[in-house]
Amino acid sequence: MGGAVGESTVSLTLVVTRVPAATPPGAVLFVASNVHGWVAAPGTGRLCRTDDGTWEVRLAVPAGTRVEYKLTRGSWETVEKGPRGEERPNRVVQVGAEDVEVRLGVSAWADRVAPAPVGRTVSGDVTIVDGFAAPELGGERRLRVYLPPGYAASRRRYPVLFMHDGQNLFDASSSFAGEWEVDESLDALAREGRFEGLIVVGLDNAGEARLDEYSPWRDRQLGKGGRGDIYASFLVRTLKPFVDRTWRTLPDREHTGIAGSSMGGLISLYAGLRYPEVFSRVAAFSPTLGFAARMPMRYLRTARARLPQRLYLDMGGAESGHPTRDRELVELVRAAASTLEVGGFEVRLVIDAPAQHHESAWAVRFPEAVTWLFRP
Repeated sequence: MGGAVGESTVSLTLVVTRVPAATPPGAVLFVASNVHGWVAAPGTGRLCRTDDGTWEVRLAVPAGTRVEYKLTRGSWETVEKGPRGEERPNRVVQVGAEDVEVRLGVSAWADRVAPAPVGRTVSGDVTIVDGFAAPELGGERRLRVYLPPGYAASRRRYPVLFMHDGQNLFDASSSFAGEWEVDESLDALAREGRFEGLIVVGLDNAGEARLDEYSPWRDRQLGKGGRGDIYASFLVRTLKPFVDRTWRTLPDREHTGIAGSSMGGLISLYAGLRYPEVFSRVAAFSPTLGFAARMPMRYLRTARARLPQRLYLDMGGAESGHPTRDRELVELVRAAASTLEVGGFEVRLVIDAPAQHHESAWAVRFPEAVTWLFRP
């Protein structure tokens, strides 16, 4: 994690003393953390096997950082779990001004234990489409499609919002760390008469290849990214035509949006600006603007509004857990918003001072964002 010039760093050493018996021979362990932007297998977060049979990694962390982390075997499909397969909270260590060593054990891996039952939390009309052909992406994907209240009883057509990380939008049982409550929020807005209805198409992410698809630029340090152009083209040329054929959409650009968070926010900005003839509404929640040596910022500086577009950006004030880094993230999104305004875009920027980098924070901000994006 980059800090300010002159910022002091300390050493955080993590020592894994115990792993489950079901751990595959030759397994490689990684620490995924807010320090690395929650990348599942960061190059600097790889643990080394030591002579005494433990695993160890030493991280350089700015003094004063609250580090939240989990262990993985290289992907979120292999993240550590509780002993009965239940989701475990992020591990937390508050780093002060001196070096710290933490010794820990792993109880279970997500792919090596029967998952603990988690009640489904879908409350709205959500249809799951399994095995949707995605040849551009090299396989199939799962779609989760939310239909607004009254859809089945009418012949009305609706605007559409395409969203990434579909696992996290509607259902806690399929999410990584909690859900956005998109269905609950939109149903509530409809009941209150604040919103006329919206179809939301959630596309599940690619797991280990998520970062590759969510950025058109390659991050050399992480060894991730670079397939964002292909992913964006798939959304426009394959997914959207299917959605327009299958559901009663308003297919024109005026009624089509794209939204996501973190890396999903990054690819939303990229795809929205790359295809303004398709997307007139774009939302980037806590976008990862520093990815690939800040290439997203260079891209935004070249963007010009060829067609009217409404862009929503936001950032929490406690995204990383480190005050200096948090200030940098807020400054970066402010710079992005200013740059886009200069480019002729209609921009709304929200800074949520106490909010962290988490689905629960995006769930709180989603209703305001969607009502602003799709207002007449």
